[in-house]
Amino acid sequence: WGHGACGGDSSAVTAQLQEGVTQVYANDSAFAALRRDRSVVAWGAPNAGGSAEEELTGVIKVFSTDAAFAVLRAAGEVFCWGDALYGGCCGDVKAQLQGVCDVSSSGSAFSALRDDGSVVSWGNELAGG
Repeated sequence: WGHGACGGDSSAVTAQLQEGVTQVYANDSAFAALRRDRSVVAWGAPNAGGSAEEELTGVIKVFSTDAAFAVLRAAGEVFCWGDALYGGCCGDVKAQLQGVCDVSSSGSAFSALRDDGSVVSWGNELAGG
């Protein structure tokens, strides 16, 4: 239910949502479901993270801003997608998103805590990115 362009229509991924979902995450216009097999299924507005360009596997946690998602993989790697103004593009800091143990988010930025105690941030510079 709800507006299809904002995640209200999950028909494209219905088969992947029928079983094995352990947690559902949301932002303003999209959803992401973490499955028991550590994969993630996303739907909603593509520019807000409703679709991911990469197969999302090995995921232990999902995080969101108002229009982007980030995942922490079991190997300590972070992958993000969605609107770049909201942290959906982490290419500038991708090399630093290894050895990550936790991630936090604001409305439009993410910060990753690395195993060595350092912090890496990306997203909207006015919001901590």
